[in-house]
Amino acid sequence: MKKILSLLLLAALLPAREIYKQVRIYSDTQEVLSKLQNLGLDIDHSYREPGQWIEFAVSASNIYLLDKVELHYEIIHNDLEQFYATRLDGEYESRDFELGSMGGYYTFAEIEEQLDNLYSDYPNLITEKVSLGQSLEGRDIWMVKISDNPNLDEDEPEILYTGLHHAREPMSYMNLFYFTHWLTENYETDPEATSLVNSRELYFIPA
Repeated sequence: MKKILSLLLLAALLPAREIYKQVRIYSDTQEVLSKLQNLGLDIDHSYREPGQWIEFAVSASNIYLLDKVELHYEIIHNDLEQFYATRLDGEYESRDFELGSMGGYYTFAEIEEQLDNLYSDYPNLITEKVSLGQSLEGRDIWMVKISDNPNLDEDEPEILYTGLHHAREPMSYMNLFYFTHWLTENYETDPEATSLVNSRELYFIPA
């Protein structure tokens, strides 16, 4: 019984999922923009129709700030996470390439799995994944190297490829995986892929 009560207490203390809404304000004057910035709202990734409106995401816990300064707004999407989830319908096609469970994109766990699979399939062309450190949220920042002698430090040009520079841009790391698969799958059959692998040291940090 004590264990059950402890678990219930722990669950109550865990933060609930923050809901974000997409809102539109039918004015984008400098006065309105200044008000939004002074409220501490993130409008860096806003959408605007100059002279008509500005649209951006705001958390449900902060939407009261708009009421506080009497900014009239329209809620375009009541729950952004649910809205984007409805767009991931699974109806997509690809070449012979394993897609992820997140609308075709990889989750972080799937990124790790894909890096392990690449090493398992092509140990002579790619290194095991190496953690360069951790993100602010405690996730490993993985790196792999592709070359004809991946575990040697050769006197060759070094090139760094990185993905996910910004949040919510999974297409960036998917492009890196397309490229790593193309290099390894076509080594010794495609002249360009073979030349790149033989003459360079290619480093990949997908996320």
